[in-house]
Amino acid sequence: SHNDLAIALSEFQRALSSDQAAQLTSFSNNAPTADDVVRLMDDIMKANAGRKSRLLASRVQGLLGSVQQYCAIVDTCPGPNQMATLVWGSVKLVLLASSNFAEYFDRLSERIAQLGNYCPRLSEYEKLFPASRRLRQALSDFYAVVVVFCSKALRVLQERGIKRFFMSIWKSFGVEFKEIEENLSAARDEVKEELQLASEQNTQAYLLLATTEFEENRILRPEQVAEMQENKNFRSQQTLALQRAEARQIQRILREEERQKARLLLRIPNYDYAVGLRRARALRCEGTCHWLLNRPEFQNWIDPKGSKHLWCYAGCGKTVLMGYVIDYLKKTFSAGSDTAVVYYFFDFSNKKSLHTSTFLRCILHQAIGLRLDSLLPDSQRRLESLFVDQIDQAEPDIRELEKLFVDFYGKFKNAFILIDGLDEADKSDQRNVKSFLKEVQKLDGARIFAATHAEMNMSKVFSHSLILQINPGDLKGDVKIFVQQQIDEHSQEELSVCSPSLLDKIKQALVSGAGGMFLWVDLQLKAILDSCEKFGTPDRVPDLFETLPQKVTDLYSLALTKLASEDHDLAEMAKKAFQWVVYSQRPLTIGELEEAISIITGQNTWRCPDFKLDISSLCRLCGNLVKYDEADKTVSLAHHTVLSFLLDCSSEPRVANFALGGNEAEQSDDTLCSELN
Repeated sequence: SHNDLAIALSEFQRALSSDQAAQLTSFSNNAPTADDVVRLMDDIMKANAGRKSRLLASRVQGLLGSVQQYCAIVDTCPGPNQMATLVWGSVKLVLLASSNFAEYFDRLSERIAQLGNYCPRLSEYEKLFPASRRLRQALSDFYAVVVVFCSKALRVLQERGIKRFFMSIWKSFGVEFKEIEENLSAARDEVKEELQLASEQNTQAYLLLATTEFEENRILRPEQVAEMQENKNFRSQQTLALQRAEARQIQRILREEERQKARLLLRIPNYDYAVGLRRARALRCEGTCHWLLNRPEFQNWIDPKGSKHLWCYAGCGKTVLMGYVIDYLKKTFSAGSDTAVVYYFFDFSNKKSLHTSTFLRCILHQAIGLRLDSLLPDSQRRLESLFVDQIDQAEPDIRELEKLFVDFYGKFKNAFILIDGLDEADKSDQRNVKSFLKEVQKLDGARIFAATHAEMNMSKVFSHSLILQINPGDLKGDVKIFVQQQIDEHSQEELSVCSPSLLDKIKQALVSGAGGMFLWVDLQLKAILDSCEKFGTPDRVPDLFETLPQKVTDLYSLALTKLASEDHDLAEMAKKAFQWVVYSQRPLTIGELEEAISIITGQNTWRCPDFKLDISSLCRLCGNLVKYDEADKTVSLAHHTVLSFLLDCSSEPRVANFALGGNEAEQSDDTLCSELN
């Protein structure tokens, strides 16, 4: 019986319009294949072109894959499978319908990503599914909850005035989603219990069959078989069993060695270095950065016979370019076992990333991970002594880390190492890393690509190197694409009040004034969006053009001056936000920052904050000088130059109140934390 699933599907179908019912029928004609999942994700990405399409599509991949696998195995069993394909059709219909509403689909895809974590995988139940009626029922009940989710999601779409009343509708849906998530968790637990029971029953049936066969063989065995022959057969069986046992033991030892190596590899890095690459990928617009591949300096560096090292310097856009180069190298050399691509992003917003030991541990982790299977016992013991056997968890000696990296990295014929933002570290760490790179470049296969600001002259570090200067003209095409993408993304929301001619003027002003600075464009555009959203009219946008600052520091000053003049209390709150973002030991989430800002001197117990922060309100509070990182869900300054500005702005009367007083400000945060403790 599949009562719950049938009821859920019936309720879903009753809620459909005639057109939607026809769509559901066409979507449910055949069991979906893996190609259908890919095509549906492509459709979602196209519907969200110019937005975070890959991110949005990846959120729904888990649920789609689970439903497709369920339909596929139901299709192989006798009996009707129409209900399974209707589950697929329901999910597909809701996704395609909601993808037309950007903000709603963004929120909905986050919920679907959460649901995907509960979905059972085909590998868990594939062998037990045909024989276990109880397991089939448990899976049917699980996907009934999925259909209930689809019904509620569709109901939100069918509400009139979805855009105007979105927040109230979503809040109601959020409460219902909690119940759905609990039901889904319970259904998932039921599937697990039935999987365990089916597995035990399968094992018991196998043992019973084996016992029966053994008894039958004993009875049917000819009585006249000589005792000598029986002993011979027995000895042969014993020998074979011993050989099999030895083979199994060897396999167990090998698997345990693999697990030990994997655990060791996990202990080496002390920082999630991949977040830098994820952030660079998220920032890059489709169609940008390709010009770099045609630059003579880059082509010379990528040529095995060309210069071995490349220093790239620019004022803006280096990190995104570095992410693009990393992906290009990984794709180009993916098939070569003699090639390694190791990277690292120094990040001013995360103090831990700026330490030499963190840098060395992260690149060592990458170098070893590329050839973990061939890790020799002596090397493994050497690594374990540093990262596993340390009782006090002290940081390994930097020189020892350098030697280890050189040993492992020197085994590759083409050893690429790409480093971004070394100039964001302090002078001591800069010296350590430069000294290390001088040793690395002695390796025959070493090919180093470093991106910094012009003030850090890496050509003095490298021998036989090229210099690649990124000028504003190089980035003009990328800036144009970025501006167009931003305007397209907001044209249906904040910029919907602007006429086409005004949008063209905005685009021209941003492209012509950028000077290759994406940060300048981003801050200017946010000011325009804030004006349109705040006043509901584009009338004030031309005024912004008349006072368009040409330097980002002038933009910082203008933003803080505006904050100081509008509301003293909010300005003080913004200053506290800057202090916590700058001086916290690690990047904070929005929730953590919300609590931190609410703390006042003299407070000795925790109190619930009397205000609520989200991405939009936080950016407005801080004049868009902070940003929210989707990659790791934390808050940081919009650029490392914002930190320099806040540390040096005490001489400007209009914004002096926002100046961070170095140790004094840090001690203020420490005092608040101590009082709470």
